[in-house]
Amino acid sequence: MINKEELRQLLVKKTEGCQIQNMRFNRLSRKYSNGWPCNTCFHAMELGVSGNRLHELWEATLIYRGDYTQRDILKVNHTVITKSELNRRITELTRLLKMK
Repeated sequence: MINKEELRQLLVKKTEGCQIQNMRFNRLSRKYSNGWPCNTCFHAMELGVSGNRLHELWEATLIYRGDYTQRDILKVNHTVITKSELNRRITELTRLLKMK
């Protein structure tokens, strides 16, 4: 499975540079960096999947990047995302992002 930084870079590129979420301020360079795309930009990506599937990929991204746990997602939409399902979703997202 892809590492977090590679996934973040692919998502930032696909969302035309959006990295507003989880940005970090570097005190030495006095710049922000390493943010992730927001919900709006993620859902606006043209990946060729339905809106519902895109949202499932968004949920997987939130879990993978550490914003939420599987339990958090379960509380919201009563869906269990197992580790194998999370791996499948991240693998699918990676494949879609790498397609031209």
